[in-house]
Amino acid sequence: MYLIRTGAIQPLTADHSLVAEQVRRGLLTEEQAERSPDRHVLTRALGVSQDIQVELNEVRLLEGDALLLCSDGLTGGVKPPEILRAIPSEQEPQAACARLVTMANAAGGEDNTTVILITVR
Repeated sequence: MYLIRTGAIQPLTADHSLVAEQVRRGLLTEEQAERSPDRHVLTRALGVSQDIQVELNEVRLLEGDALLLCSDGLTGGVKPPEILRAIPSEQEPQAACARLVTMANAAGGEDNTTVILITVR
């Protein structure tokens, strides 16, 4: 999930994958993680066990903010700066979502892509 506010995009969540953990620990670079054969190995997922460790956080939303909830099918091919440029070009959130899915497919579409955009008015 990303917060989009005043022309900036900020991640609100961290991926729970093996390579994301290795990047956070300094064991892999971002570039190495993108090519790793283990990049789709999850360390947390819903439905795997009854006990789920969740992370909770609160963010005060302001008028004009947007929340982007997306799968790695989007961010695997479309980087945050490109996402940031694409969203304001559409007037409606649904149109922005469709544009982002199109961009992910054009970037190779190697994974399923889910995009939800919520705007604060």
